[in-house]
Amino acid sequence: MIRREILAGLLGLAASPVLGQAKTGEPAAPDEPNLLKLGEPTAFDPEMVVQEARNRAAKPFQMRRAVNQAWSDISYEDYQNIWFDTRNALWTDDPEAELRLDVFAPGLYFPHPIQLEIVEDGQPRPLLFDLETFDRTDQFPDLPIDDSLGYSGFRLRGQIEKPGIYQEFSVFQGASYFRAIGTGDIYGLSARGLAIDTAEPTGEEFPDFVAYWLERPEPGATSYVVHALLDSPSCSGAYRFVLTPGQPLKMDVSATVFPREEIKNIGLAPLTSM
Repeated sequence: MIRREILAGLLGLAASPVLGQAKTGEPAAPDEPNLLKLGEPTAFDPEMVVQEARNRAAKPFQMRRAVNQAWSDISYEDYQNIWFDTRNALWTDDPEAELRLDVFAPGLYFPHPIQLEIVEDGQPRPLLFDLETFDRTDQFPDLPIDDSLGYSGFRLRGQIEKPGIYQEFSVFQGASYFRAIGTGDIYGLSARGLAIDTAEPTGEEFPDFVAYWLERPEPGATSYVVHALLDSPSCSGAYRFVLTPGQPLKMDVSATVFPREEIKNIGLAPLTSM
């Protein structure tokens, strides 16, 4: 993907309406929420992410499956007409939960769904895709629904200032982009997992975070842990994020990166300004 497409996608993300807000032409919301659902549990160890990155780097790169082309062909205005209903956020039915997790729709600038798993009691469970967790206006096109669909990213909300009030503090969406916000601040720079061949005449390579594992926090937790698997033609990597909301928000990031080939121009902890 070329740089201007990535930047256009992030500009669109930055300009997206607040998730769940009322919009002109919005259809009536259902009487009952349709909460995000989890699949069957499997085994998990953070070292598994490192081993998966190592294994991938030893093999030729394979691009992930894309969503149905009709979803990628929608306009920016179309993408504004579908948004997540925050009543359906993960753990909304648990008043003791420290977090709320929202998801983003696929399509337009985000053609490759992510794998998203929730780790509870040491066991990960996949977050199952359900289009009915989103609200849409009557202007949203009638698109095919098939097994190619999946979420394009997620955001985290916590009880930052008042108990029972869940405020956004971090978003992961698009390539290896992520952003976070301190209490009372506004968004500024976005970060990326890795930069490869920035400003090279051959073009820049944009690695993707292809899978995430979010650890469900224990009651009273003040920090939250997200694991991520990065993949690209040149390398694969395992990342661990520890996010501590507040003023300022703190994010500790550790990464283990395995090259598939020699990389002459690499940037660690790159930031992107809009």
